[in-house]
Amino acid sequence: MIQSSDKPAAGGICELSVEGMSCGACAENVRKALAAVPGVTWAEVDLTAGHARVRLDDASLPGQKLADASAAAGYPAKVLAADDDDAPRPGGDVHETGWRWLALFGVLFTVPLVALGEMGLGQAQVRALEQALERALELELAGVMPSIIAFALATPVQLILGWRFYLGAWRGLKAGRFDMDALVSLGSTTAYVYSVVGLIMRLDHLYFPAAAEILTIIALGHWLEARATRRAGAAIEGLVKLAPETATRVRKRDDGNEEGEEEEILVAKLRVGDIVHVRPGGRIPADGVVDEGESAVDESLVTGESVPAAKTTGDEVIGGTLNTSGRLLVRVTRTGADSTLARLIEIVRRAQSTRARIQRLADRISNVFVPVVVAIAIGTLLFWGLATNEGWGRAMINMACVLIIACPCALGLAAPAAMMVGTGVGARHGILIRHADALESAGEITDVILDKTGTLTEARLEVVDVQANGSVSPADVLSWAAAVEASSEHPIGIAIRRRARQDGLPLETATAFQSTGGRGVRGRVAGRDVLVGTPTFAAEHGIDTAPLAPVIERWQARGQTASVVAADGACIGAIALADTLRPEARAAVASLQARGLTVHLVTGDNAATARQIAEQVGIAAENVHAQVLPAGKADEVRRLQEAGRRVMMVGDGVNDAPALAQAELGVAIGSGTDIAAETADIVLMRAGIGALADAVDLSRMTLRTIKQNFFFAFFYNVCAIPLAAAGLLAPWMAAAAMGLSDICVIGNALLLYRWKSSGRGESEGG
Repeated sequence: MIQSSDKPAAGGICELSVEGMSCGACAENVRKALAAVPGVTWAEVDLTAGHARVRLDDASLPGQKLADASAAAGYPAKVLAADDDDAPRPGGDVHETGWRWLALFGVLFTVPLVALGEMGLGQAQVRALEQALERALELELAGVMPSIIAFALATPVQLILGWRFYLGAWRGLKAGRFDMDALVSLGSTTAYVYSVVGLIMRLDHLYFPAAAEILTIIALGHWLEARATRRAGAAIEGLVKLAPETATRVRKRDDGNEEGEEEEILVAKLRVGDIVHVRPGGRIPADGVVDEGESAVDESLVTGESVPAAKTTGDEVIGGTLNTSGRLLVRVTRTGADSTLARLIEIVRRAQSTRARIQRLADRISNVFVPVVVAIAIGTLLFWGLATNEGWGRAMINMACVLIIACPCALGLAAPAAMMVGTGVGARHGILIRHADALESAGEITDVILDKTGTLTEARLEVVDVQANGSVSPADVLSWAAAVEASSEHPIGIAIRRRARQDGLPLETATAFQSTGGRGVRGRVAGRDVLVGTPTFAAEHGIDTAPLAPVIERWQARGQTASVVAADGACIGAIALADTLRPEARAAVASLQARGLTVHLVTGDNAATARQIAEQVGIAAENVHAQVLPAGKADEVRRLQEAGRRVMMVGDGVNDAPALAQAELGVAIGSGTDIAAETADIVLMRAGIGALADAVDLSRMTLRTIKQNFFFAFFYNVCAIPLAAAGLLAPWMAAAAMGLSDICVIGNALLLYRWKSSGRGESEGG
């Protein structure tokens, strides 16, 4: 498994409120500044919420030191207490609202300015006003009135809207950084100052409309970007909304017995052990176990499973899921940050803030790209100023166009936008992605290693055959065996009892029960000595199993477990048990193979069982590895890696931890209430591997979207910079092209929302 430098380690957590961020590049600057502080192991920055979260090696590291680091990078920050009212709220739109009002303010002044100056509308009215002023003031304005009106309209835009960019540019320059705000400020200020001087000197060509257009169009772009980014992060908001605010708690008497009286309380006040009443149509307020009642619970928004799950006494339920039918009394087992929903929100939020390897490549490109563009801009200024007759005014405007188009904002958004949407879509379909590298790695996988128990199979023995010997019936064999196994907690005994109950067989009460180290049990049933155990255990007690030997050998060849049943020293039958295959296993393996992946089975079971399971699900015999210990599974992963393969290991997240850690991508088969081991990169919240192909599809689509975004980011720059340097673009065109590149990147990422699970329809989008 590839370890990401962004991945959190143990230690304290510090949260900060950050000001002055306007785009993805700003958020990355803050992240780098925080990550550079000694003692910081991991940092994430949420641009939309204006929030940063830092994990520390040393929990005693002063939070103010982090705030100072952010401020030194040009972004003032404040350390948040756990109960601080300034703490971020998922889905907050303060960032979007600020840009919306700035953009609307710019439009209010820029539209009439452009209409007057560049479209020539209202010229007759302006001339009439000019003549009236000339007569009233006895001045010779000589056609200067349009320029004065342009100055009056452009100045509020430059001062109010431009202030946002000037402040960001100043902070960046203090931190030694020439960023997007500096580029925009330089471009618009150049046009505005030249025009003011030109107005005083009564020059013919002024650029007030260009100065206002630059600021207004880029502000509009930031507004659209903020809206799209907020939508891209809507997965967290959707998870948060699952949690109800109140719960109906069943009150208790002093002796602890249920009294039946109910009270409405805040969910935050629930404690482990409380009993809550969940009515049909209500959401379960916290993780718990059904204490009373039966119902079907819709867990789709947590596990991705569309069919409501039947719940009865003793079944686990997840906080935030929807009780669709019957009344339930639920005993709370997890609350607050320990709940499944809280952990899901934390993991999704962390994944959306981590950085993929491909984004680091973009960072390196940006570090070279920006200085090159600045050099081109300077060359443009000198060429137009010295080598042409257009004058320095035109030269400065062309230089401004180059600088504006070259803003690397889209490059900074290319990967994070797609990662944010991809992880959110995955969470909605029960695919829990822990960090951005997991999505990227999943898109590059060539081989998939599957564990058997709990992955391809149910990890639960079932009776698959009963063979009688002599005058007794198979029902008698099963009934007597179940009676003896009534006191056993061994999986074989549990499976035999379960089958007897399913068949409605009468169960006698066994006495004189004895158990021998997992090999077999004995007891008296209806006055007869009954033995149930392995063929070896039966032979040790003088039981002749020869009449059933062919049947037992056939079972064992299939990988099934045989239990001999004897009464009063004579073999009366045998029972075959097997770990049943998951219903989706064969289709899931076929889906993986259809995507060009080589599927392997690695298990600790015997070769016969492994071959039988592999044959049932369609795994080639040469890719089956049996009797492999947990450490040996990691060796199998390593062997494939040494052959140049990229490996996904799929297991239960606990016994398979070494192999999960060794693989490029570790996938744990989880469940709604049991998020698997930390060694896994992806957790399938639904039991079973049905979502494996979905995880691969979503990852490949996300990776393809990132690459498309990089194309959009570079396409505009590569095409537009030469046009700007050649003087073929007006400033508003340059600003629009820069904003359009951002919008294309975000919009393309949002197409990932069109992705559909392969079990529900064809994937699309990207």
